[in-house]
Amino acid sequence: MVTVLPGFAGMFLGKVASAIDKKGRWIISLTFLQSLFFILLAILFRRNQTFIGFAILMNLISNLTGNVIGLMKLPIIQQKVEEKNRRQALGIYQSIPTFIEPIGQALGVTYISMTHNYVAGSLINAGTFFISACLLFIYRQNFNVNEAEQQSEPTAKSTEKVRIIDGLRLFGKVTHLPTVHVVSATILVNALGSSIDGILTLYVLGHPYVSPFNFGFTILLINLTFVLGNVLGSVLVNDPLKHVDFKGMISLTATCLLLLYLVLFFNLGLFWILFISFSATYLTGKLNPQLSALMMANTDAKTISSVMGILTTVVMVAAPIGSVLFVGGYSIIGKNNTMRVCAVIAAAIILLLQSIPFFQEPES
Repeated sequence: MVTVLPGFAGMFLGKVASAIDKKGRWIISLTFLQSLFFILLAILFRRNQTFIGFAILMNLISNLTGNVIGLMKLPIIQQKVEEKNRRQALGIYQSIPTFIEPIGQALGVTYISMTHNYVAGSLINAGTFFISACLLFIYRQNFNVNEAEQQSEPTAKSTEKVRIIDGLRLFGKVTHLPTVHVVSATILVNALGSSIDGILTLYVLGHPYVSPFNFGFTILLINLTFVLGNVLGSVLVNDPLKHVDFKGMISLTATCLLLLYLVLFFNLGLFWILFISFSATYLTGKLNPQLSALMMANTDAKTISSVMGILTTVVMVAAPIGSVLFVGGYSIIGKNNTMRVCAVIAAAIILLLQSIPFFQEPES
């Protein structure tokens, strides 16, 4: 559910994205650069098939470049899309990689494992980035953004440098919650959510009787449920949850996680695992577009990338730690004890949010 490196690098990448002028040109140029990375990798693989370490490094650089591109697109979306349509636009935008990446990765790994042709694999990657860059170039006029333009009475300070505390205070302000409470709850939800993949893999491996299918097909069903829930949650805006605020979304997500841990504790079977996993990912699919839209409505084009970079860093900082602790704990202290610990944390999140008054923090 969580990409570890962007969580730690988000603050730095946000500052980089905010400092770049003429973002449209840079988005196109960096996408072409990503294509060149994989062309270079194909050349190296053609000479020697042992450049695996370099391939990992190149993929890492490409991912970082992609995150800078994503952060630079935020002020463009902010100014090009009306506020009433931003949540849906952001949902569609953020759901595309969720849907495409697992398919592309599966096809890529299958092709390379069958052919061992790393050159062709690198060229396919290069080709996809090149086509993307060409499409961006064709429609480059749509990427013009006036960074001096302010949104309707933004409440964030319009400064070149945004401190961590400024970003967190804005987070509390737009969600109408005390900053410490909402940040703590979001961090804990990410810590729990990051471990779900590993926990379910170990669970199905150790409890094959809960599923009528073999291990591989069961894991495939679970992963498809994750993708489907996330995509539908992102793109379906006008559903019964459209008026639920951020506090309610976090609380419902924590409730779904709590129910999932109870299902695993009592070994209730695959149907309940799929149903609750779908519900949890459907809710998380709504959280990111909702938060991004709220932040865009309360800050300006010059600082939105920095603010979102800060939030990405802070709220996801516990994700890799949570994944290691909970997945590792499953093997060390056992399934039931791990489920008890996770269930207590999920319940604590719900109590933390429901026990505080819903109020607007004063501007600082």
